[in-house]
Amino acid sequence: MNTMVSETVGNKDVKNLLRGFRLSFLFLTVSFFFLLFAFFVPLGQVILVAFGYGFGNSGFTLQYFVEIITKKSFLEAVIFTFEQAVWTTIFSLLIGLPVGYFIARYRFPGRGVARDLLTLPFILPSVVMLLGLILAFGSEGFITRFSRELFGSPIISLYGTKSGIILAHTLYNISVVVRITEIGWSSLSREEEQVARTLGASHSQFVLRIALPNMKEYIRTAALLVFLYSFNSFAIVLALGEVRYKTIEVLIYESARVRFKFHQAATLTVYQLIINAAVIYGYLSLSPSSTPLSEEWYYEKQTLRDQFNSLRSIVRFGIWSFYVFIVLLASLLPIIAVIRTSILIRADQTDLLSNYRILFSNRYDPLLGLPLGQVIRNTIVIASGVVLLSVALALPIARYFSFYSHVDREPHEKASRLVSMSIILPMATSPVSLSLGLIIAYQFSKFFENNVVFWIITAQTLVALPFVYRLIASRYEQLDPEIVRVARTLGASNRYIFKSIELPFLAKTVIVAAVFSFAISLGEFGATYFFSRIEWTTLAIAVFKLKSARQPGIPSAMAVILILISFISFRAISIGEETELRV
Repeated sequence: MNTMVSETVGNKDVKNLLRGFRLSFLFLTVSFFFLLFAFFVPLGQVILVAFGYGFGNSGFTLQYFVEIITKKSFLEAVIFTFEQAVWTTIFSLLIGLPVGYFIARYRFPGRGVARDLLTLPFILPSVVMLLGLILAFGSEGFITRFSRELFGSPIISLYGTKSGIILAHTLYNISVVVRITEIGWSSLSREEEQVARTLGASHSQFVLRIALPNMKEYIRTAALLVFLYSFNSFAIVLALGEVRYKTIEVLIYESARVRFKFHQAATLTVYQLIINAAVIYGYLSLSPSSTPLSEEWYYEKQTLRDQFNSLRSIVRFGIWSFYVFIVLLASLLPIIAVIRTSILIRADQTDLLSNYRILFSNRYDPLLGLPLGQVIRNTIVIASGVVLLSVALALPIARYFSFYSHVDREPHEKASRLVSMSIILPMATSPVSLSLGLIIAYQFSKFFENNVVFWIITAQTLVALPFVYRLIASRYEQLDPEIVRVARTLGASNRYIFKSIELPFLAKTVIVAAVFSFAISLGEFGATYFFSRIEWTTLAIAVFKLKSARQPGIPSAMAVILILISFISFRAISIGEETELRV
């Protein structure tokens, strides 16, 4: 009898829960329709065009796949894309792994600041780093001029060389390796090191034979992410590669927007999609499912005297500090070059802020096509749209599947994996390819022609959505279902539970996700450049347009604005919640 009553109450509870989540299901359906409209339909159209349908053809053919494979320019682009991505990954690991070790192992004043400064290059828009590299290592860069005076030749040729592109990508991605491997170094057990020392192993033997093998998953994750970012690089290669070096991403853009060969662009996109999907699958398979408990408490409790208890330890710390300082200086060199140029290289010889005053005047409006105020307004409008759309799409999906994980776990796990893959799949498609799909699918509609800002926001949302969803979903999984069940038992309505229990629990993470998507939109270049129209020029596009201006102080001042907004966004994320650079 008691069993029957219990089952009846349980079934009633489940029914009430299901009834309460009808609204969530409605929003879930809206989210799925957005993915269908913005990603899967355009992706399907790209695949159809690659196989010969549309744009004057109406039959299945493999002609375009064969043509591209046999084209020398395509093979050279594929080889170069892989080559620069592999070398960037190798150099980023070699440089970043020791830095991650130092940040994880030692506690010293300014450690948090050093970590944030090391991360700063990665969170900046790629065009800012590009401009900084040009100002530092370009033909008239201050590092180039200094090396000419000292050695008689420049340290490195930035334009039209593999080394220049690899340098740019490496400086951009070191922080990814540092932030991910720092977690791996911190997760190592202090007891293992003590046992190894007791058995006669030196510190270097412990690192090579025990530490590195135990954190191989973190190293693989960092390597795969760096490879993916470099493989899909657009702005840096577009500006520095010149005619000689092009990635698949640059070829897709040129095929579609310069030569209007949409069949070729679509075929290149399919090739790129296959490669990216394989990398994403490897990333999801190899990345740690959860962050292990770290031994940070051990080091936090140590005093400086405990860490530096001998002359040898002090010397070792000094050597490590010097190495990290050099890496930090190299990583920040482009940013230093931008700030230096914005202040010192002035259009008129007045005060130090003359470039900023000129920037907000109308002197450079003809080059941009509209006033700077409008450019900033465009940037904020687009970024705000991306924030609202990505959070509005991710929140109901995370809420719905978090609920079902407590009602019926097995179907939830299968559906959750399917949804996660559907949301993460846009990561396997580069921003330029996403934009190409939207153009192919909807370019002949009047709505497309008259609402370009909507398509920019849509493409950027697809880029931000995987990050936002994983952040919110991870937080929802930490919500104790017993709290919600007790609240329902006491008669609380679904609205009250969401307002009084869920939102306070999620508030910090939602803010982090919103700031994160804002920063992604701020720095996104590929999709925006693909759709670019004068009336919707953003700060990133404006910096790219003015990077070759006769007065470099003006684009530098504009880039400083981007640096400040990006840094404020990043600090908001850091203060709000510890966030890893992975999804």
